[in-house]
Amino acid sequence: HQAFRAACAFDDIDALDISLAALGRNAAEIEAASAGFLNCLVLADTGAAIGELAALHRRWGETRMKDAAANPLPPCPMPGRPGPVRVGLVSSDLRIHSVGRFVLPLIRHYDRERLQFFCYSPDEVPGDIIERRIRERVEAFRVIGDLSHRDLARTIRADGIDILFEINGFTAQSR
Repeated sequence: HQAFRAACAFDDIDALDISLAALGRNAAEIEAASAGFLNCLVLADTGAAIGELAALHRRWGETRMKDAAANPLPPCPMPGRPGPVRVGLVSSDLRIHSVGRFVLPLIRHYDRERLQFFCYSPDEVPGDIIERRIRERVEAFRVIGDLSHRDLARTIRADGIDILFEINGFTAQSR
């Protein structure tokens, strides 16, 4: 499917007769499908297909909620600690990428007395100028590698993040 999409062979994609409803029949498929939700947009070309894609998103969300409910983290501390508001940014694109270029002006011009930025990226890109500039302007730039979702949540809590933005969406290496 992705090869046809990359080649803009949309008629050939139609010939594959891929059904969104067939995706995500079990939890493992739903987890694997979540990174490909963006690729599924090309299949959502009718009202029924859009409904199927929305249902797949809901099943994915319900699976995440069940996982979280089965093994909850301790409650977050109450807000109100003194000091700047701590803002977290989770993304694999804090580098030479449209997301990195979007974030850079934001962290260039913020009031450091009122805000602190913490970045969480699955990897680092040595020599990447955008990543370097972001690292220079934030409180912390954490390379989270293969941390589980749970361990990432613990890391974010340990940093005392007040507001968290996940800015990948349903793309590669999203959280």
